[in-house]
Amino acid sequence: MQVSVTPEKNIDIDDDIVEFIKQQGMDYRVSTTCSGAMILPTSYKPPKPSDLRVDVDGHRLYISRVQAQYIDKIDKSMLTKLDYSKLERLLI
Repeated sequence: MQVSVTPEKNIDIDDDIVEFIKQQGMDYRVSTTCSGAMILPTSYKPPKPSDLRVDVDGHRLYISRVQAQYIDKIDKSMLTKLDYSKLERLLI
């Protein structure tokens, strides 16, 4: 899958990420972290009005406009290894 950022720039989205979003059945956002670009559920990192929106089989992948300037590819290296269920318990 490919997303057009500008007429001169595209971002490739790996099939693994498309399948991951379909399987998880939720929306995600590519956002800026201290570790670089990371894909997080929108329940943890809500989308911003300026984000690029990509439809993925009824779900959305939001891409930060800031990150969109710097990345050429979205792949599984951007997935976090956090256990979201444990993180949610810590935030409550």
